Amino acid sequence: MWPHQIKTAGPLLVVLGFGIGLGLLASHTGGGPEFQLASAEDESYVPSKHDEHLFALDREAADNAYRNQIEHLFEIWLKDDVGQPGRAAVGARKARKAYIDVINAIEKREKDLQKLRELNPVR
Repeated sequence: MWPHQIKTAGPLLVVLGFGIGLGLLASHTGGGPEFQLASAEDESYVPSKHDEHLFALDREAADNAYRNQIEHLFEIWLKDDVGQPGRAAVGARKARKAYIDVINAIEKREKDLQKLRELNPVR
């Protein structure tokens, strides 16, 4: 792997890892049969007053990672125009997909949390 490919892969892997992590979190804390069985006695996940802020931080992190990756692709292009703009386009397409996956996972987690709150209102 060339040094510029390693630098390009790093931020993208962070975005992908973030998306996969959120997806796994969402699938294990709600949305499936486990969610439907949630009751007041089920303390596997307790909604927090900090959830909305955490969702905002998740979105901000995804925005920052995406922006950093696109900037990095342009930096690579400026230093090495071999295969460009095709290489940059492939990287941008992958970053865009990862970003959309992350945002979709965040939105799913928000919806799942809302359903959990409706089933288990705070007393």
